[in-house]
Amino acid sequence: MASRRRPGASRGCCACFTSAPPLTIINRDARRVVPMLLFHGLTLFHWLIIGAIVVVPFWRIFGRAGLNPAFSLFFFVPGIGWLIVYLLLAFLRWPATEPEAGDAP
Repeated sequence: MASRRRPGASRGCCACFTSAPPLTIINRDARRVVPMLLFHGLTLFHWLIIGAIVVVPFWRIFGRAGLNPAFSLFFFVPGIGWLIVYLLLAFLRWPATEPEAGDAP
C-alpha cells in the first residue's frame, strides 16, 4: 500500500518530516513578504534607531577629528558602508591633531 503524501512534502522517517510544508520564498500574501525581505523583519522605526546608535557617535568622532561629520553617513551604503567609514578614519589626515603653523615643536 503506497502512502499518500502531499505534493512537495519531503520524505522522512517520522511524521514531523512528512507534515512540514516545503520551504519556499513565495508566500501567498506578498504584501507581508516584501517588507520583511527589505527590512529583515524590522520596521522603519527600528532601522532609524539602529542608524542613530551607529551614526551619532561617528558623527562626533569625525567632528572632533576635524573632518566633515557627514562622512558618518557612509554607514548607510549597503554592504561596504562600515568599511568606507573605517578606511576614512584610518587613512585621512586629522586636521585637529596637526600642529598649527605658529606652534613650535
